Amino acid sequence: MQEGQFEVLVDKCLAGDATPEDMEVVILAARQSEDLERVALDRATMEAALRTLHHDPAAFAKAVAGRISRQGRTLKPAGRARAKAKGGMPVPKRPVRKGDGPAATSKPGPPVRRRSRLDHLHEPPPRSFPLFQYVLLPVAACVLALLGIRWMWREFGQMDRCTGMARVNTVRSDSTCLRDGKRAVMQQGMDLQSGDTLSVPVGGSVTLTYAADPTRVTLGGDTTAELREDKGERRIHIERGVLEADVAPRSAALAMTVTTPHVSAAVQSTRFRIVVETQRTQVQVDEGVLRLKRQDNPSDAADLGAGYVAVATPGAPLSWHRIGAAESARAGPKRSKSVLDFERAADGKWLKSATAGSLIRFRVATPGQASPSALRVDYFLDGRQTEFPWVWVATRTEVFGQQDWSSYDGLEFWFYGNATGVPITFEIQDNDNPARPGDTAERFVFTFPDDTQGWRLLSVPWHLFIRRREWQPEGAPDDGFTLKRVGGLSFILDNRESRGWFMVDGVRLVGK
Repeated sequence: MQEGQFEVLVDKCLAGDATPEDMEVVILAARQSEDLERVALDRATMEAALRTLHHDPAAFAKAVAGRISRQGRTLKPAGRARAKAKGGMPVPKRPVRKGDGPAATSKPGPPVRRRSRLDHLHEPPPRSFPLFQYVLLPVAACVLALLGIRWMWREFGQMDRCTGMARVNTVRSDSTCLRDGKRAVMQQGMDLQSGDTLSVPVGGSVTLTYAADPTRVTLGGDTTAELREDKGERRIHIERGVLEADVAPRSAALAMTVTTPHVSAAVQSTRFRIVVETQRTQVQVDEGVLRLKRQDNPSDAADLGAGYVAVATPGAPLSWHRIGAAESARAGPKRSKSVLDFERAADGKWLKSATAGSLIRFRVATPGQASPSALRVDYFLDGRQTEFPWVWVATRTEVFGQQDWSSYDGLEFWFYGNATGVPITFEIQDNDNPARPGDTAERFVFTFPDDTQGWRLLSVPWHLFIRRREWQPEGAPDDGFTLKRVGGLSFILDNRESRGWFMVDGVRLVGK
């Protein structure tokens, strides 16, 4: 491009009359020729100086003199004040600077783009720090997110909180809740209110936890219970069935009260079990102390501690027995008869059964407590709720035979525990039904917890055994605990999630 044409385009750019295409041509020509670039810079400087002249002539003169002394040439004014200076000295070539390209002595390489001093004409103006985009907007988003989470917690997070007096943790079989005259099937997570009446069918169970503290209550099969709470005072009435409870510490004024047709029990911090039948109530204390009194005679009362079992029947005083008898009590009974000592080969021949996912096994181990050998039972329970959620080991009928125990008062056996807290049921298979084939023996049970480490002697009189409520074989008689034709023994564990082992030794009958 000729220098005259270039000067015209530069003048148009400085005057503000150039099009974008004209500006592109000026910048491209300045990049390709250092002379044209210098012409553009000189005209731009002169235009700025002329504008200064309009306001301050002295500053203009000083700037022009300094410019001429530095450049060594005559400047050409642009725009309206164009002046052609003659006789100026030629401008020397600008030396090659670092970054302009490869040196003359180096080998030719790929062309390197040289940044022109006019590139700033196409660059966007400098922007201030985007405070809104990088600070205010993220902060506002975080605040909105926190508000949304708080709203969702209020709307949906409270669903896991118990809004009633208690909540159902686990339920087995079609247990129901009667509330305001309407009966509904209980589901896991259901909230219970004061005044609800719970009905658990045979073979079922319901476990509930109170909202205010970790008090836990389990209702067994064939149980009817009514829940009440008034100003923190809790009451449970058991019309029939089985109740197991682990009561958190409470003050005497707010003690939990459990009533049956026969007794009333005041509970503060206790783990206990109550079995209610038509003509009697049996209360077993595993930990702590509870106050027990008869309904028909409140003056007949007793404080039961751990290891005691009390029985109340209409018209009879309270009676209680300590099942964890001291070792010296072995010499108490006048007569005894060994049933199982696990020294004979036949004593170790048992049966076993477990639900899917659970495991139980047994073996004769040494040493025992009453004899050199004992029965060891290992178990793993997965807690799965099935139609028959039990695991058990039992003697073989063909080995045990039929025995008459009616002349004895009860039995004793040594039990080695590991303080797992798992309830263990000792079952006696009483007289069967000769008119029907198969196993028809009536079952009677006594349940105790594994709450002690090591060996202990358990003494259980016959009147503490109750008829098994959750299951009886088809065709089993219902004629009471006769003990005339005892056909076997079993140890049963409810399928609650746990694992461990225990040992049994020296099962014998005792009497006076």
